[in-house]
Amino acid sequence: MGSWRDGPVQSVSQKRAHPARTLALWLSIGLWVVVAVSYWLRPDALAAITAWPVWMWPVPGIGLALIGHTRNRRCAMLAVSALWLVWSMLQAEEPRSLIRALLWKGSQHITVRDSVKLRVVSLNCTGGSLPAAEEVIACCPDIVLLQESPGKEEVKRLARKLFGRDGKAVCGVDTSVLIGRAMQRISSPRELSAFCTGATICVKADRKIGVFSVRLMPPALRTDLWSFRCWSVYATDRRLRREQAMEIARHLARLPSDLPIIVGGDMNVPAGDGSLGPLWPHLRDCFTEAGRGWGNTVLNDFPVLRFDQVWATRNIRVMSVTSRKTFHSDHRMVVCDLLL
Repeated sequence: MGSWRDGPVQSVSQKRAHPARTLALWLSIGLWVVVAVSYWLRPDALAAITAWPVWMWPVPGIGLALIGHTRNRRCAMLAVSALWLVWSMLQAEEPRSLIRALLWKGSQHITVRDSVKLRVVSLNCTGGSLPAAEEVIACCPDIVLLQESPGKEEVKRLARKLFGRDGKAVCGVDTSVLIGRAMQRISSPRELSAFCTGATICVKADRKIGVFSVRLMPPALRTDLWSFRCWSVYATDRRLRREQAMEIARHLARLPSDLPIIVGGDMNVPAGDGSLGPLWPHLRDCFTEAGRGWGNTVLNDFPVLRFDQVWATRNIRVMSVTSRKTFHSDHRMVVCDLLL
């Protein structure tokens, strides 16, 4: 009698569990739709989603799919899990840059007539740390872009240490440009100079480029995604940073249209963030074109996001972009090899 009673009771409990499991499966699908739309359209209202690494979202998505697994829904669970995995592999830039690093044979054999090779190094110095800034020396740069840079005199000494007596530096409120060639500061409005420093550099007797070091406003950092206030803070944060990007874009539009331009520094947002949209008509993110290896830069010991970026106009060829671990900064440095 006991075994006869246990059977029907167990069957009824399983049937009652199925609606909850079905709901979990549909929640996984719904979450995928929201996340995919967020990364595709980058709306400000959903900025709280794209502020996190792409590959973080398959964790709850696949978790919900596993909760929804039953004997009759195994194929559905596998399909939803595969959807998450395939989407994250296509959306995330890390798989592509890692593959490039495996296939890359180096650019030492590439020669272009009348070309100029430049190595640009960008680094956030974490509160003006001179030991952090000096780490760029090992990369043998041609141009150095510093954010949270040390004081003016320290930066000038570093320029001479890097490039000898020809070393020069243009220093702003929070950013600096160092070079071993003739250069001239590009004047900018007061509101722009707070986070952007620019200079015109002579790379040849008849050839100049514009170089800018930028550090956009620090990002919002909240994890309470269940709170409406969290979503509002992230949306406002993106709009404010977009205003800074628009100021940079307007400034670039005033320069000669044929002038090659390099803009690099601490964007304080993940790659592809919607706040950087105003820069897209003028520049492109060099890492998306020729990034190699693990390109994320924050945090230095556990880099999960690529805040530090180098952008360039399309009349500059990108050879390679990598990130390198540092010892005195909480950011990794970006090393970008370019060809004019």
